[in-house]
Parts: sequence; structure tokens; C-alpha cells
Amino acid sequence: MSKRIKEERIKHLLRNLISMELLNFQHNNLITLSRVELSADLSTAFFYISVFGENEEKTILTLNKRKGYFRKQIAKKLNLRYTPFLQFIKEEIIDEQGSKRDS
Repeated sequence: MSKRIKEERIKHLLRNLISMELLNFQHNNLITLSRVELSADLSTAFFYISVFGENEEKTILTLNKRKGYFRKQIAKKLNLRYTPFLQFIKEEIIDEQGSKRDS
């Protein structure tokens, strides 16, 4: 399997699994997983999150505090040699005028 195909497959699996975990995440905000990126050596997964509601920064901080739990769920459910470290990042949104803003 080529490295590119493997990377895309892992990103797809991670996106699906974390999306399901976010549905179970008890929080007052709407959380959207917009994209997943992997480091070149596949050791770190970056999850770009949009948060709609109050306390956006607090929600991102809470997700990053619980990344050990999310990583454990990934290790249980996916058959990977190494489970990547996780990082949740606030997604920047481009509005109609073409300027960036935080979600």
C-alpha cells in the first residue's frame, strides 16, 4: 500500500471515530470536525474543530485535556501499529468577504 493511500485511509478512520466520540461528548456547544491532518511520520493527528456557541476557547481546551481518552478509544478500535498523538485546533473560517475569522 502506498504511503499516500495509507495516510488517506488513516485520516478517514480517525475522522469517523472522533466524529462519533464528539457526538457523545457532553457539551453545550455545537462541535464540527472540519478536517484531519497527519504529520509526515503519522505520529500526530491534527483535528480542526469549529465550535458554535459560547466558550469556544474553553471547548477546545477541554477537548485537548481529554485527548488521552480519545487516543485510548482510537487504540481500542483501530488496528494501528502506533496510535498517533492528538491535537485539537480551532478552525479558521473565511466569511463571504474573504477575510478570515475564528470559528
